[in-house]
Amino acid sequence: MRPKTIRAVLLIGAALYLLAPSALSLGPPLCRVEASARPLWWASNLRQINVRLAPGCPPDGLARVRLGGYGGPGSRITGPTETLNAARPALIWSGQPSHRTVLWEAASGRTYPVPLQQEVSGYAPLEE
Repeated sequence: MRPKTIRAVLLIGAALYLLAPSALSLGPPLCRVEASARPLWWASNLRQINVRLAPGCPPDGLARVRLGGYGGPGSRITGPTETLNAARPALIWSGQPSHRTVLWEAASGRTYPVPLQQEVSGYAPLEE
């Protein structure tokens, strides 16, 4: 290689190295979420699903969640994407049938099911 070509390659490489951090900004970090469900009424299959950011989420972090059609891989997406962040750390979906699940959206756009913790309703009849 000629000295001018080597010098040009080195200058271009140095410029790319200096500009790389701004060009590779990946956006805010993604946070995990926790989800729980409780029946709306003890004799109904309708539930209230609560979704919240998991502890340890940085102040600039966010999570994107959706409702799914049923649990497991390949869950159909049934609703719009909701974004949770420091300004909106939780959301409630009320009146959801028992086959609904929560899907967490990764940076790639792929969705993953979030395990639902079942809450005991305060107004359910006591079992004896």
